[in-house]
Amino acid sequence: MIGAVGDFENVGSIELDYSGFGLYINPRAELPLFEIANSPASIFISPGIGLSLTTISVDFGQNLANDSDVFNFREIDATQISFSFQVKGGVKIPVTNSINIIGQ
Repeated sequence: MIGAVGDFENVGSIELDYSGFGLYINPRAELPLFEIANSPASIFISPGIGLSLTTISVDFGQNLANDSDVFNFREIDATQISFSFQVKGGVKIPVTNSINIIGQ
């Protein structure tokens, strides 16, 4: 087979774990939807900056590590912390003075 990496017939089990966590600070700017009709509904945009933590762990199992010339290792563990940003937007519709429906 052209472009084949190796013989994967006896791979065994491959385990993959991935996790991501983000912590952001998001100010929110609101703009009333219907200022003329005195509607309490509003749209908002919320940019945020923060930190992200990403972790990945792959265990190729004993068979792949021993039987392949390409993969001469058994597992990969990597963790990265980085600066990140996000932008959210949505609509806020008040139901009562203390309850709002927010769609993002």
